[in-house]
Amino acid sequence: MDTTKHMYLIAEDDADTQALVERAFEQLGLAISRHFTSDGQETIDYLVGHGQYRDRDEFPLPCLVLLDFNMPRADGFEVLDWVRQSEFKDLVIVMFSGTSRPQDVKEAYRRGVNSFVEKPVSFHELVQTLMTIHHYWFGCSRLPICGNEVPLAKRESRYKTVTA
Repeated sequence: MDTTKHMYLIAEDDADTQALVERAFEQLGLAISRHFTSDGQETIDYLVGHGQYRDRDEFPLPCLVLLDFNMPRADGFEVLDWVRQSEFKDLVIVMFSGTSRPQDVKEAYRRGVNSFVEKPVSFHELVQTLMTIHHYWFGCSRLPICGNEVPLAKRESRYKTVTA
């Protein structure tokens, strides 16, 4: 699987969580591009290419957004609502949150999230969760937008199915 075309936008306001997610991706050994935003408005600015994010060679459109629920300036619901009403409405968004209150999960799906994943407590679980997200979205699924809206060709998964 050619992971060099894959790009994650990770909307996460907590610097410690950003560092853990970065470390987990490094441990997975995936040569994927990723960029972190620290609040909801910055996430929107990144997507529209506003201000410092104007250069699409340096800041390409993501294939997938890992979206935190609780963020300053615009929370996960506000970002999700904006995306679903924008030209990026087909972008895959995985709500990646420390909260999994049933009403929040239900509301996220009602507003159009593609998946809702609770942030794991341990680093080992974080690595496994990110591997699972990556495998599902980039190994099993076809994405509608990826790499400045250029659809990806059929991909092969580097993960093997184990049968008994």
